[in-house]
Amino acid sequence: WAGKFAGYTQKQIIDDEDIWLDAMHQTYEHFGYPDVCIPAPPGVILFGESLPVNKPGYQLPDDALFQFEEVCNLHEEDYQFILQNGWNAWYFGYMCRIQKPPMTPEQVGAEFMSMGEKCGKVCGAFASWGIVPISGCTFFPLFDQLSLIRSFEEFVMDLYDEPDMIKEILEKNTPAQIAQNIQMMQGNPSKVMHAYAMRSDASVLSPALFDEFSFPYLKQQIIAYH
Repeated sequence: WAGKFAGYTQKQIIDDEDIWLDAMHQTYEHFGYPDVCIPAPPGVILFGESLPVNKPGYQLPDDALFQFEEVCNLHEEDYQFILQNGWNAWYFGYMCRIQKPPMTPEQVGAEFMSMGEKCGKVCGAFASWGIVPISGCTFFPLFDQLSLIRSFEEFVMDLYDEPDMIKEILEKNTPAQIAQNIQMMQGNPSKVMHAYAMRSDASVLSPALFDEFSFPYLKQQIIAYH
């Protein structure tokens, strides 16, 4: 909405974090500054969602809203690959494939590096405006990320058809995600970790499924960060 208010297209604010910051600044100057804000520009959020996305100015008109595509991008053979080689080895290749157009591993690696730089720039701008970043690091618990990439209906069926396989993937890969997130936080002055457990809440999962598949690993992460 800030883009609309400041006279920028959605393409402009997604492609250029400086334009987005100017739009946010104009909006805050008019309506008032918040106490806290997510310290990530739109382009970073779209890339980090881990889903194929149609973007304004590319697949859509310049001022259209972006559209995520939740389709099944994780199959039985992918589960087996993850069990044998680890989540990160599979996820990096997946991120290369879903970009439009597809990216090389070098390009995806550069994009991940750029995400940190852009968020650092946003944090600096927010600090100068008296706004506190709401977190220093954000992540999707693996349960939720699997649900997004596998797609919701297929993933819920997996919880019933292949519960042991899903648990094995979570048990083997959650410690690696914890270590990676702690490493990212080491030099960050903000020690607030933000977990987007968007597929774990009661509007999505039954209490029984939450207790079995989500909570044990979410608890493991929270205790480790604390």
